Amino acid sequence: MFNDTIVHGDLSPDPPQLLPFISDKLLSIYLPIIVYWVYSLVFEAISYLEWPCFEKYRLHTPLELRQRNKASPGAVFRDVVVQQLVQTICGLILMKFEPDRPSVDAVVERAQLAARLVGYNVDVKNAEVASLVLHDYVFPAARFVIAITVLDTWQYFLHRAMHLNKWLYRTFHSRHHRLYVPYAYGALYNHPIEGLLLDTIGAGLGFLVSGMSVRESVFFFTFSTLKTVDDHCGYNFPWDPLQIFFPNNSQYHDIHHQSYGIKRNFSQPYFTFWDKLLGTHMSAEEIPKRLKLTKTGVKVESEVTVTEVDSSSESSSSEKEETVTRRVTRRQAAMAAAL
Repeated sequence: MFNDTIVHGDLSPDPPQLLPFISDKLLSIYLPIIVYWVYSLVFEAISYLEWPCFEKYRLHTPLELRQRNKASPGAVFRDVVVQQLVQTICGLILMKFEPDRPSVDAVVERAQLAARLVGYNVDVKNAEVASLVLHDYVFPAARFVIAITVLDTWQYFLHRAMHLNKWLYRTFHSRHHRLYVPYAYGALYNHPIEGLLLDTIGAGLGFLVSGMSVRESVFFFTFSTLKTVDDHCGYNFPWDPLQIFFPNNSQYHDIHHQSYGIKRNFSQPYFTFWDKLLGTHMSAEEIPKRLKLTKTGVKVESEVTVTEVDSSSESSSSEKEETVTRRVTRRQAAMAAAL
């Protein structure tokens, strides 16, 4: 009788899929790719228009974007597409082994949870509400937190290893650092092997370890993609909820792309606790400490060297490059002082 009340009462079955024309499995694979390019195009439009209301929050000037980056937009686009193809293949393989979960399972699980609550002297009506809240909101939220923590942990240690090991850096990770000035659609500009290890496997581990459902993975994979693009957008918008809620944001990651922060801020894409725990954290307020301010501009401290430059990239010793670099560090220091 109790279970009949639960099943046929307020706790109705979930819809068989989120969208009528595509399964949740395929949606979890293709929606992150769609979101990646749509969100990137938004920032590309903002960059192209150069409206003053947005320009004052830009981390680097358009001139810096053109002169300091060592990878052409076409090469970046090509490598991102390659990574997304690999990501799609891996996603199809992963979802092939995930069971198709009937929507009625959710009803049964809620009923079982409510029955347990009644066993703890919770009245039937409150048990129905509590089971709905726990099953549909609290437990998925907990699984999401577990997933992003696993992803952050995986990415921190692998990312750090790629900086500390010279072979790993030269062979794989140096490609991403050809973008001294990050921009939105360059977020997944990586060597294909690095993209597979760092992003695809990292997100897959978060999904598997957390035990989330395929439907929950649609949000996890898509939101993580959105966050990664936002971290590379090149703007420090004070109204951007992703940059407000998460301390690991565009300005935090931009520090890592600069010469004075390349051995700092390995955490991505959500939290910064691993950097803080292991002594690799660098905030915007610390930038002036890493630089010597002079009357003619900003000079990098002697212990900060521009290492880890890809061997195939152009030399950064020319007068033009030095001028641009000086302008970059001055701009970063000014932004830090304004915080």
